[in-house]
Amino acid sequence: MQQQPNDAPFTSGPPSCGKTSLLFQFAFNSAYTSSAHRHVVFICNRRKLESKPPYLTQGIDASSDVFN
Repeated sequence: MQQQPNDAPFTSGPPSCGKTSLLFQFAFNSAYTSSAHRHVVFICNRRKLESKPPYLTQGIDASSDVFN
């Protein structure tokens, strides 16, 4: 999926089906593969994110520079 300027993904589904993990992976990939080093804004409930973080694809380190 190639994102065009001003596109915003919309994801819906039942609780705990992987929506946050999917969008988090999409955000990571967008930031990591961007030659322009663009910034990604991920909006979510901080307490929920900290208590139940999204799953990361195998090989992605949570301490990666992409997250800073």
